[in-house]
Amino acid sequence: MLNNEPALLRRIAEGDSEAFSQVFHYYSGTVYNTVMTYVKDDIEAQEIVQQVFVKLWEQRANLSEVRNFGDYFFIAVRNCVYNHFNRLSRQALLKKAIQQAQVQEMADDADHRVRQQQYDAIVEEAIVQLPPKQQQVYLLSEWDALNYDEIAVQMQVSRLTVKKHIELARKSVRNHVRLRLKDDLLSVLIPGIIALLILQVS
Repeated sequence: MLNNEPALLRRIAEGDSEAFSQVFHYYSGTVYNTVMTYVKDDIEAQEIVQQVFVKLWEQRANLSEVRNFGDYFFIAVRNCVYNHFNRLSRQALLKKAIQQAQVQEMADDADHRVRQQQYDAIVEEAIVQLPPKQQQVYLLSEWDALNYDEIAVQMQVSRLTVKKHIELARKSVRNHVRLRLKDDLLSVLIPGIIALLILQVS
């Protein structure tokens, strides 16, 4: 026990920094050794020692009521060590969650790119199957972003003809895409449905 410890504690409770300095120099080595038995890391142990004494100073008003400073101080050290490990645990969980989210995002991006490529391929199939005039008008409208008047001038046809070709082409492309997507969905679902029916029969 530190000489005149009760008196020092009362002085600390009143805000005496000199008394606090004496307590710090007397106990800091013991606190460091105690913390090191748990954390096994010099830098982390020093940080925890600082936390212990910072909290002691922040809660100094309570020291005037402390009857057994050894027990009080041990609890303060233990709480700081527990908080340290809890913080490390939360950081590890957060890091794991971030990594999982990044992996999932990459997987989603890859899946999106594959689906977009498949969709683009179906659209290209539909465009190839269009009659020549409809195909030309559709490409000028959708790919070159020309309006009806610009297409009419370029193709030397009326605006009404351009409008009709685009409407027919878009309808044809939509129908083709809808049918292909429906066929793709059935190709995925039918094997599972058949397997389910076999299980039900057996």
